[in-house]
Amino acid sequence: MLKTFWQLLDKLIYKVLLASVDIMPPRLIKMVAFFYTDARIRKIYLKKLGIIMDEGTYTNIGFSVTVNDDFSPCVYIGKNVSIAPYVTLIPNSSPNNSDLLKSMDYVNTNLIHENTVITIEDDCWLGTGCIILPGITMKKGTILGAGSVLTQDTEEFSVYAGVPAKKIRSIKN
Repeated sequence: MLKTFWQLLDKLIYKVLLASVDIMPPRLIKMVAFFYTDARIRKIYLKKLGIIMDEGTYTNIGFSVTVNDDFSPCVYIGKNVSIAPYVTLIPNSSPNNSDLLKSMDYVNTNLIHENTVITIEDDCWLGTGCIILPGITMKKGTILGAGSVLTQDTEEFSVYAGVPAKKIRSIKN
C-alpha cells in the first residue's frame, strides 16, 4: 500500500513538472534542469535553457551550463553521449560584476566569450567533473577524462585528459 502511494506521488510530480516547464520562473527551471533526479525531466528543462540534446543522451546530477540570459541555444549535444556527474560547460564567460576587469583591453580581447556555442558530437564520453570552455567542438567518439579542462577542439575517436586537456591516444580501429 505504501509503495503504491510513492509510485503514484512520483507519477504526479512527473506530470506536474512536465506541465510546468513553460510557466516556471527561470531560477526554478535551472534548479530542475541541473539537479532533479529524473533524467527525462532534466532533458526537457535543459532544452528550455538552450541546451539541445539528441536521442539517447541524458545528463547526470550536477550537470551545469552557463546559459545565455535569453536562453538561446548555447550547447548542442549529439546522439548517445555519456555525461558523467558534475560536468560543467561554459559557453559564456565574463567578469560579470567587475567593471574594472571589463574595461581592460586584454580581458575584452582574450577572455570574454559571449553567446558562443559548445558542440559535442555523437558518441562522446565526458568524465566526471570535466569542464569544457567556450566555443569548443568535441568531435565524434571523443573521450574526455575525469577532471579534465577542454580548451581546444578535439579529433574524432581520441582520448583527451589533463588540465588543460591534451590528446593522449587515438582509439579508432
